[in-house]
Amino acid sequence: MPSSKTRIAVIGGGVAGLVVARHTITKLDTFSFTLFEQTDQIGGTWVYTDETNTDKHGLPVHSSMYKNLRTNLPREIMQIPDFPLENDEGPSFVHHTVIREYLRDYAKHFNLHSYIKLNTLVKLVEPETLPNGQTIWMITYKDLETKVETTKTFDAVVLCNGHYTVGHIPRIPGIESFPGGRIHSHQYRVPEVYARKTVCILGASWSGIDIAIEVSQYADKVYLSHNLPEPVDSEMSKNVEQRPGIQSIKGKKFIFRDGTTAEVDNFIYCTGYRFTYPFMSPKVQMRTDENHVEPIYKHLVHMNYPNLFVMGLPGIVIPFPMFHIQAQYILGILEARIKLPSTEQMYEEYETEKKTLLDQGIPLTVVMEEKNIISVENVKNVENIDNPKNNKKVETKDSTVEIKESDLQAEKIEEKEKAQVNLEVLEDAEASQQPVYQIRPQLHEKFKPLSAKEVIHNVLFDQLSTKTYDAQEAVQWTKDIADIIREKVKELKFKRYKYLVNVVLGEQHGAGVKMGTRCIWDAEADTYAYDSFVNDTIFCVATVYAVYYY
Repeated sequence: MPSSKTRIAVIGGGVAGLVVARHTITKLDTFSFTLFEQTDQIGGTWVYTDETNTDKHGLPVHSSMYKNLRTNLPREIMQIPDFPLENDEGPSFVHHTVIREYLRDYAKHFNLHSYIKLNTLVKLVEPETLPNGQTIWMITYKDLETKVETTKTFDAVVLCNGHYTVGHIPRIPGIESFPGGRIHSHQYRVPEVYARKTVCILGASWSGIDIAIEVSQYADKVYLSHNLPEPVDSEMSKNVEQRPGIQSIKGKKFIFRDGTTAEVDNFIYCTGYRFTYPFMSPKVQMRTDENHVEPIYKHLVHMNYPNLFVMGLPGIVIPFPMFHIQAQYILGILEARIKLPSTEQMYEEYETEKKTLLDQGIPLTVVMEEKNIISVENVKNVENIDNPKNNKKVETKDSTVEIKESDLQAEKIEEKEKAQVNLEVLEDAEASQQPVYQIRPQLHEKFKPLSAKEVIHNVLFDQLSTKTYDAQEAVQWTKDIADIIREKVKELKFKRYKYLVNVVLGEQHGAGVKMGTRCIWDAEADTYAYDSFVNDTIFCVATVYAVYYY
């Protein structure tokens, strides 16, 4: 007798797949569930291996993890909301082995292993339409140990196979003439192999910068090549030199776009990754042109097959909490608690959003990142989306000086919770009139440090140019200056930014002073501006920290 349960298949045993499993098995009266993982371990990209090309089964190595990697997000915010990391002490940016162990504990705690098929390669995912119009999914998979192939039927499929496996390799004229070693960052493991070498690294995003810093400890010279409008503002060794993008290569000579050249021994592409779904039937017509996955509604639901879901598409997000929300939203759809728009409406809304971004001059290759919206229609009406508040604090340390220093002026952030999701719901009156979850400013909305610097400069001059240092008055001066700066920066009207203003004021004796601050923030959205003032008796430094509120 056929089962009345909805049969769910998940492809991929990384974080996203495990989170879907955790939520699905709480409803086994409604769902039956199978997770397919082609390796012999759970954890996806967080599983380190010394192998760089093929695994023991002759398949391409999945993980891009390198040996010394630490997280680029603090542990306090990257953890899964309903399963806090243990051992709160220690650094916020942890070694990858901490996350790997955390995922093992997660799977054990929620008893996920009995639903996971390890060493199982999914070869084909194909839709089949029944006479009643319902779409089911035929999944053919191979047991890599026994070599036995099986085909089973499912009612819904969730793709969690990740997108840090197939590297993007841009075409560079003359690359075939280069005699040195060249790899993609997917194959990078340890820096010691570059000892006494001259290395060129192409790309200056997260991995490019991190690998450049690592390699520079062993290499004689590192060229960090990129096309960013400004040099990367990171603390690097003196043997790291930034250059524009590569124009061409002639043997060992790299010719950069500004006409400069360099002799190079080794070359590392840090040029991102491609979305690939090699098991997907051509019938589904999933497109990944210019690394943009279509046709996907709200970065999650296939528009032609609303029982096919693609996890983890947004690029600049805090991924673990996002998976936690996406998984519950998927189950809401499958339980009919959430009603999707018609296929026509989904396409119309998607094309409108896409056109808006393209009209702003944003290339298709970065549309997904510039949107950075987890738009889940009517999510405020979804019941039982569980997102426990994370009250853990991230510890920061400020180096201070023994002089009069103002109180840190901070605007109180009012917490707004809708549907128990700790993200602010915005009403976009000019777009679709539907709530969206925006966790990045668009390009034209970003805080502009130069505008704030001008404000700070003018306030310091107006407040201090006629004053002589007075130890009794200095404390009140710093408070007044901070208040005025904060109010005037708010008048610049950068949407959804919260401001912290720090003012340091002291007596000018001609001696030098060093000040420093450490902050944990989102480098893509948060920033700061500062300016200083000096006269015969006073020195003052004022800094505005602009933090995007999401």
